[in-house]
Parts: sequence; structure tokens; C-alpha cells
Amino acid sequence: MKRLLLVIVAALVLPAAANAKEITGLAVCGPADCEDADVSGFGHSGPFAGDTIGPPPGSFYRLELGVDGQTDAFGGLYYAPVSGLVAREDRPGVFVWGRLAPPLASAVKEAANHVQPFQAPRVTGARVGGKAVSGNASSYSALLHVDGPLAIPTTSSNAVEIALRATAPNPWTATKLLYYPEDNVLFRSPGTYVRLPEPEAADVEAARPLGSGGGGTIVPWIPLGTAIAGVLLLLGLGLRRTSSREVAPVH
Repeated sequence: MKRLLLVIVAALVLPAAANAKEITGLAVCGPADCEDADVSGFGHSGPFAGDTIGPPPGSFYRLELGVDGQTDAFGGLYYAPVSGLVAREDRPGVFVWGRLAPPLASAVKEAANHVQPFQAPRVTGARVGGKAVSGNASSYSALLHVDGPLAIPTTSSNAVEIALRATAPNPWTATKLLYYPEDNVLFRSPGTYVRLPEPEAADVEAARPLGSGGGGTIVPWIPLGTAIAGVLLLLGLGLRRTSSREVAPVH
């Protein structure tokens, strides 16, 4: 009976051990080179420590995570050094952000100090449905920053996909964007729905550069007005000094 129990336990334990995945390598890569991170002793622990909301676009690295000797086993894996978050492609067009397990997080942070990162992605092209945006397509990078309260569309029957092209592969512009015209709602995976202001919604529907259809929130009026006011103030001070010198009495 005791021997039978040992056989049953071995039958249960051995498949689990065989299926366990071991982290065997991790490289932090920039546009020019890669740096190996020290993963010695990490073993079979899970590499990720929980999902969270992703950071805004910024400088980033590509990670190559080796599992059981297979290089770059996770494919699309990116690291944002400012936040310390990692994006992994859950399925095509859907990236999930999360944190690395503490030992990996420390190793990646150290390796990143020796590699020049990719610069923040710059949008170089955009398509709304089957229509390419002509003119300043880079204005569509603003869609990656739109914020506001949750706005669920009433229907998904006429949703239009917005595809962005950037200077390098990255998790921000590769993320699926859907626009729901009946409700002016934009969807960014995973699970972010936000309502677009009327001017930007009209621009998206017309597949034209954002901010070109009658103003809106894209144009930075406050900083622009501040800059103009500063120039006028300096000009006024210069004229005042010139006038003072001209009327100064001669002794």
C-alpha cells in the first residue's frame, strides 16, 4: 500500500515539475545593443508580479526573456524605465502592463543603466479605417494621452479601427485603437474607454489631422498665450528704456 502511494505521488509531482518553466536568460535591448541581466538563482518563479495601468509614452527598452533555453520566449516585451513597468503582448494588438517580480526588476534596472534606450515613439502615419490621414499624421499621438471618465459606447456595430505607425515597434502605437462614431468614444486596450471632444471626434471621422477641424484641445493655447505675453512684455520694457534715454536731460 505504501509503495502504491509513492507511485501515485510521483505520478502527480513529476508532470508538474516537467511543466515548470525556468528563466534562463534576460537581455535589455536598445536601438544599438543589448545588456544581459543577472537572473542567476531566479529559477522557476513567475516573472511578472501583477498587472496595472500603463504609463504614458516615453523612452523604453525591448526585453528578451529566455525560458528553458529558448531566447525571446515572450516575443513582444517592453520595459519603461521611468515607471519600471513592463508591457507584454497578451494577444495581437492588446498589451498588458505590469510589474516584474522584484529580483528581475532589480536586475533589469541595473542592466538598463548600461544601454541607451529607444526614444519616446513618434507617430509617423495614421489610418482611420481604410483611409490614410494626410498632412500632420503625428497629431494622432494625442490619442495616446486622451483622458477622462469612463464612457462605454452604446453600440459596437460601426466601430472603426485606428492604426498608428511609429519610428520603432513599441507597445503604445501597437495597441489597438477603436473609435465609436455614434458616441465619440475611443477605446484603447486593455479596457480603456474615453469620450473624445467634439472637434477631435470630427477630425477622426474625416481622417484629417487632429486640431485642423475648428480648434479644440489639441492646440496648446495657454502656453502659447503665455509665450506671446512674455514677448510683448519684453518688447514693452525695451521701448520704455529707449524712451527714457531719449528724454533724459543733458547737463
